[in-house]
Amino acid sequence: MNLDLHKRRHHTSVVWLALCSVLGVGTAVVGVAPTAQAAATGTLTIPDTIYVGEPFVVQVANVTDSAGGVVDIEIKCPDQPRPVAPTGPSVTCVVSKPGTVSISVNLWSQGSTPRLIGGLFAQASAVSRLPYATFAPVTNSVSEGVGAFARVTVTLDRPTPTPVSIDVDVISGGSAPLIPGLDYVEPTDRTVRFATGAQASDFVVELLDDDIFEYGDSLIFALSNPSEGLAIYSPRSARVNISDNDPRPMITMSSATTSLLEGDLGTETAVEVSFSATGTSDLPMSVVVNDRTNQPTLRGYRWRQLATIPPGSTSATNTLMIVGDGIVETDEVIELEMYNAGFSQSIFVTVLNDDRPLDLTVGFPSEVITEDPRELPVTVSSNAVLPIYVEVDNEGDGHFDWSASDISELAFDVPWAVGDDRVGPFSPTIRVTDSKGATGILRSTPIAVANSAPTGSLAGLQGPAPYGITVSNLRDGSLQHHDEIVAVRVRCGSGAWRDAEISGPTAWASCGDDVHARSMWIEAELTDDQGAVRNLREFTRAKNVEAPFTVSSDGRLTSRVDEGAEVVLTGGPTNAVGWQIDYWEVLWDDNGDGEPTLQADGVEANLTFTAPAYLINDASVGPIIVRRTVSSPTHQTSTVTQIVVTNRLPTGNLTLERDAESGHVIATVSDVLDMTGPRVEVTIDCGNGDRDTQHLLAGPDSFESWPRDCGALRSGDRVTAWLVDAGGARTILRAVVD
Repeated sequence: MNLDLHKRRHHTSVVWLALCSVLGVGTAVVGVAPTAQAAATGTLTIPDTIYVGEPFVVQVANVTDSAGGVVDIEIKCPDQPRPVAPTGPSVTCVVSKPGTVSISVNLWSQGSTPRLIGGLFAQASAVSRLPYATFAPVTNSVSEGVGAFARVTVTLDRPTPTPVSIDVDVISGGSAPLIPGLDYVEPTDRTVRFATGAQASDFVVELLDDDIFEYGDSLIFALSNPSEGLAIYSPRSARVNISDNDPRPMITMSSATTSLLEGDLGTETAVEVSFSATGTSDLPMSVVVNDRTNQPTLRGYRWRQLATIPPGSTSATNTLMIVGDGIVETDEVIELEMYNAGFSQSIFVTVLNDDRPLDLTVGFPSEVITEDPRELPVTVSSNAVLPIYVEVDNEGDGHFDWSASDISELAFDVPWAVGDDRVGPFSPTIRVTDSKGATGILRSTPIAVANSAPTGSLAGLQGPAPYGITVSNLRDGSLQHHDEIVAVRVRCGSGAWRDAEISGPTAWASCGDDVHARSMWIEAELTDDQGAVRNLREFTRAKNVEAPFTVSSDGRLTSRVDEGAEVVLTGGPTNAVGWQIDYWEVLWDDNGDGEPTLQADGVEANLTFTAPAYLINDASVGPIIVRRTVSSPTHQTSTVTQIVVTNRLPTGNLTLERDAESGHVIATVSDVLDMTGPRVEVTIDCGNGDRDTQHLLAGPDSFESWPRDCGALRSGDRVTAWLVDAGGARTILRAVVD
């Protein structure tokens, strides 16, 4: 039967215990300790002497199962992966190096759920037929200098019966390679020779001195090409560390330029930066360029090259490029900060602003009529460099909605008109930029707007039912012409026209029974005292008015607050015009009887209160209930939300007990309590770097405990547990082993 032993091991639930007795050289007989499970036994035979590189046979015989079942045999050769199927009673193995050879055999039951029911084990010595070469351990490092040598010793495991030889390769072993001819003398003869009866021989490389600072490096010696009658086994290589005897050079940074004019837009000015060292080095430098002015718009600069003093040199020059612009700004200080192997130095360059603003003159009117096109005369100061670029914010809303480029005169007109829906007053803006980048901005004083007819905005169908129509932003006339809106009529769908009640800039009328669908056309007719009429019409969807608000604590929006925290309720604007706040109500259960009662109220726009303790009379305070009510002249509606009260930090207990049978310390976290969420993340550190994490249910209604086996800790060892709740609050528990 050919079964997948990976599958067998996955289903194995019996751990075998074998007692091995070696009977004669190379033969082992294994007996299995009696258990309630069936056990298999047998004999394992291997050769008396095993030779490196030569095949040998492993033989299993006399296999019996105390339960009378059929046994599969799995033999594992040394230095080879475990087979994926039964091997049978014998296999041929090969070993690659001298030393003790261990052979193990697993005995498996057959069936749908295979079990490990026994094992055999034997050891023998593997020897080499030939003498073999290795390196003697290297125990010290060598400093470079005159007369210094890197020395290794090649040894044989036994005296050689005939003359033999082996080659030694020399390799640089560090991050900064040692260079033959500069750091050491490359050997011309790489062969180590052994006379008959010899067992050790030295190989020497001469080191060269220099005056360049370098981090310590190493040479690696590797054995290769053994002669006939000689073998190679581990260790095949040896490392000799080479330390540097030159002092670390001090590097300084300087610049003859400490201040300069920034230059015009599109130009660059070079600042030469010099580096000098007290000695030669191959270490790079890190230079960071910092703007120390902290301006919102940083002046441009470019660090042109990587800062490096080449090996064997004591100086270098780099360039900082200052990029000019046309922006009026304060003078700027740029810091060049150099780091080199723990040493730092800074120099500062001041970039002087050489830009100036443009002066503008614009013929803004004091009053405009909507949809009345006109031209605004603009004059720019004579210091502008032509051509210029012009942008205009017609409506005064912060968006430049007209622009023109390549204007080649200092006096010109800008086309301008105000939309019919403008109800003013407003302040338009003109911005001019010349070809050097200099900018001038002029914002008008408020300009009055005279409408050709009254204006307003439909605010849609608003509820709760019966729905009505609100007309907002009612406006007619200008600051000089005090016209008055005297009548507003509205119509819902195909219903009758209804007179609206005017209150300041707002008018409202009920639709009565005319709302037959959630979406419909609505209309309004506005009439002023001069008889001018404007009609408004839009297709809209009926909507219920909301009374939104936000809950914040410690400056953050939240739906959970810590006990004792200051809670701020901030009323937002309603989604409808003409509604205003009436009052706040805040309720919670203050005695543990499950019935929330009024705790705070008010009619102001915002309300502040202090959250209660999360447990009252050993019972949860329950959620805080907040209700905000808003109203219109005819309707009232409320928005209600709940705020969860949480404890500030999770709590729990950490106890340590020593198991009487195993002697292991059991660390248990229990009674975890937290109100921010159903579970708390618990991490136990047994003090030896061994950490594990689980999530436990946090009370008060249910608790979980977690016992963790921390192993064989000693008296005085410390165990630590971290409790982290859903909000990130953390508690640390510690206990010391008795």
